[in-house]
Amino acid sequence: MVELRDILESEELSTAVTEFESVLRRHARYRKPPDQPSFASIALGRTFRAEKAAPIISAAYPEYPGIREVLFLGFCGWVVSPSEDTVRLALMTHGVLDHIIDAERQVGLIDKFDLHADIAARYILVGPDFLNDVYDPLGAHMGFSHGTLRPILGDWFTGERRSLFTLVKACQVLHYAVDNLNDRSRYRRISVSTIVETLAAYRDDALVERTFFYEKWSKNKYTVALLYAASSIRKGKLTLLDSILSGEVTAKEFLATFDIWVGRARYFCDHVLTELDIQSLTKENIKPLKTFEAMPFGSAISDQHEVNFLRKKFSKIQ
Repeated sequence: MVELRDILESEELSTAVTEFESVLRRHARYRKPPDQPSFASIALGRTFRAEKAAPIISAAYPEYPGIREVLFLGFCGWVVSPSEDTVRLALMTHGVLDHIIDAERQVGLIDKFDLHADIAARYILVGPDFLNDVYDPLGAHMGFSHGTLRPILGDWFTGERRSLFTLVKACQVLHYAVDNLNDRSRYRRISVSTIVETLAAYRDDALVERTFFYEKWSKNKYTVALLYAASSIRKGKLTLLDSILSGEVTAKEFLATFDIWVGRARYFCDHVLTELDIQSLTKENIKPLKTFEAMPFGSAISDQHEVNFLRKKFSKIQ
């Protein structure tokens, strides 16, 4: 029986690979732009480099498909869980699988195996650059075989939802106050403590208590603008934030809204967060948004009963 090592080192295989490389040079459709940072340097380091990922996600690179989609899902995971890599790695893994499945579907590999089609999907449509830059660094087949299923990601967030939606509510109140309660002769100046005091006055069981709020604020305060903006992006009945927290978010559904998402986050930074006068907060939130134009949008608060409640809470005359 011929040893595997002998096959790998055989002249016959070497000749076949050389000929195949020649075919790839002529027919491989997609290449990584030479000046684009490696996927690993952006997404697989100690922290997710959102400021590097955002311009790539926003730009259309027809010569290197797949990278935008994978980074978009990593970006989503980072926004909701910036200090842990579990969610973003799982979502990026699904992004790679979605990309590969789409290539296999294009060549008709879904129903039956065909060697020619398999080669075309893997090396012509997906391409060696993507395999080398993204697929292998994420763990290749071994890494993907241990990937977290989307429903399990949703379960992972079960205990996080109330805290994250309390942060969103805090941002809604802050946004409303900046837009409508800015007469300093009548209303108190906004601050984090004022917002927390106001949230407590809602007496709403859907919101977490003060201690849990500050705990979540500490973990997510530097992504709070993007977190809040994600709650304002809606597809049907679900917001982008809902979709992320369900684990079911896909680039196919939400990538087209990315510029709106980051544009609204930039607006919230420029127009609202600056009013808190916490330099580190604004600086860190705006870091991945520097190259994007602000897109104005209004607070979701419009119910007259709630409006009256907020006017009373922020009034200097209690």
